[in-house]
Amino acid sequence: MKKIWDISPPVDSQSPVFPGDTAYRQEWVATLSNDCPMNVSAIHLSPHVGAHADAPLHYDPQGAAVGALDVSVFLGHCRVIHALSAGPLVLPVNLQHAFRDLPERVLENLLLDDVPEGDYELIALPLKLMTADASPVRAVLREL
Repeated sequence: MKKIWDISPPVDSQSPVFPGDTAYRQEWVATLSNDCPMNVSAIHLSPHVGAHADAPLHYDPQGAAVGALDVSVFLGHCRVIHALSAGPLVLPVNLQHAFRDLPERVLENLLLDDVPEGDYELIALPLKLMTADASPVRAVLREL
């Protein structure tokens, strides 16, 4: 089996947010009991909490929302590079194609410090949030 690196930070009430942004909060709508067959919660959060994909709408009022993006750009062959000035980076291998429409391919808050430099398969699919400027992702790297 190929090794997988989970490069997403945990998301909870301690997750950092941009000043003024919505912090993570969870509340229980129903709890398991004799009268209720399951636990059900509601979560409140900014789509920029934890590992997330930014959409063009985040930078441009006329830009596409995250739910309209082609998910294929969030999976595929990538390269992890540990650049001294910028820290660890994940770059799609086909750089010319990747930077053509950069805002559609911005992934933030990835945990890459323990990932060796090299080539991987990236899987970081955003939710299909049709009017949002970003979406949480569960980002993983899989060895090729």
